[in-house]
This record gives sequence, C-alpha cells and structure tokens, in this order.
Amino acid sequence: MIGANAQVLVGGVISIVELANRARSHRRKPDRRVTVLLEARHGDAIREIFQIDPAAPITKEAQYLIGFQSADEIRNRSLAAKQETDRRLRAKGIDRLGGETG
Repeated sequence: MIGANAQVLVGGVISIVELANRARSHRRKPDRRVTVLLEARHGDAIREIFQIDPAAPITKEAQYLIGFQSADEIRNRSLAAKQETDRRLRAKGIDRLGGETG
C-alpha cells in the first residue's frame, strides 16, 4: 500500500521495502477504533482500489484515509496520484512498466 512496496517477479515476492517514516511516531499500528471506523466507512473501497485489507495501513495512512468523506474521493485521489506519477516518469523517459520511452 502506501507504506510498503513489494516487488514481484514471476508471481513471487522478491523483496519488501518499508517506506514509512517513523521519525514522528513510533506507533505503526493504528488504534483499534480507527481500524474499525476505516472498515465501516471505506472497507470495500480500500479492498477494491488498493487490494489490501483495511487493517493493513499504518497509523498515518489510516488517519489520512479516514479523512475522505466517500469512496469516490479515495478513487479520485488515487487516480490523480497515479496520473501524476506517470507524468513524472514519462518526463524522465520511463514508462510505467519500467522501460524506456522514445
């Protein structure tokens, strides 16, 4: 998800890299009430959009996701982020699949 990146090669995970910044908070797992609220508000959307369990996000990610009012807001923000990443990679001559462009 946002806090973890798994590289996959021929159907198997070859590495997992933690991207979370622990400098401000040493708590990785959100409070139970936050997890329950996230499941109630956006559980299906999180499974659909990110293909993860709503209990998977770390504290900061869960707090960020709780702030969205609807699943459509999450979808739109996710799409905008993907488009921005794609635009930046293409500007560097890299396509989304990791190959060179042009």
